[in-house]
Amino acid sequence: MKTRRFAGFILISLLLPLFGIAIYGQALAAPTATTYYVCDCQTGADGDCVAGNDANSGTSPAAPWQTYQHARAFYNSSIAAGDEILFCQGGAHDMGGDPDNIWAATSCTAGQPCTLADYTPPWGSGDEGRPILQRSNDGHGIYLLNDSGHIFQNLDMRCTGCVGQNASGWAFFIVEDADDILIDNVRMDGFTIGIHLRGCINIWCSNDRVTIRNSQFTNNSAQGFWGVALSCSSKIAILRTMGTARSLPTTFTLPGTAV
Repeated sequence: MKTRRFAGFILISLLLPLFGIAIYGQALAAPTATTYYVCDCQTGADGDCVAGNDANSGTSPAAPWQTYQHARAFYNSSIAAGDEILFCQGGAHDMGGDPDNIWAATSCTAGQPCTLADYTPPWGSGDEGRPILQRSNDGHGIYLLNDSGHIFQNLDMRCTGCVGQNASGWAFFIVEDADDILIDNVRMDGFTIGIHLRGCINIWCSNDRVTIRNSQFTNNSAQGFWGVALSCSSKIAILRTMGTARSLPTTFTLPGTAV
């Protein structure tokens, strides 16, 4: 009897640490990322486009949100690390009248970046283009302020109101210490500047580890790209300006490798 009790004690002693490790592992498990969907059918949308509704949960392609403004408000208030906001292919989304259009989420990180990209909607027939994000008045498309860990992919950004001598609309305005950013397969058309890496305004800092690839800059009135960066990918020679602003033409295309 004593032998059985002793053997049982040894077995429990061996299993308890393993049980504790299992519980500890569950506690450390990374949070599950969530994908949110947005679909609007403004001017330029595919003929088959079906708009969503901002009253929807937004977590299903079959029940997306509708507006860019709703998606941006959620991103700024509630986005979690690793989450995605996807716009429907073939859709056209009005970026509204806010001149800044700030996207700010301190939860996003280099290890768990937040993503703005595209998805194939249930009504799609296969001929849909990249989702259009457009504004008809002067202002920025996406303004990142001291905020890192973002992916922007497969978007068609347009500004028809960024005209005139005093126009100041950038497709991407990246300011202060905003780092770890990927811009991939994005068209920027009609802005004053396609991408402006501003760095810090009152002290010296740069926007680091920024990758731009597979992207098109068309009809931007001042520059396609203008900015400063010190520690980008080794392939990005054009951004390694060591403190001197560098500009690129108003219309050009980047190849598949980072430039």
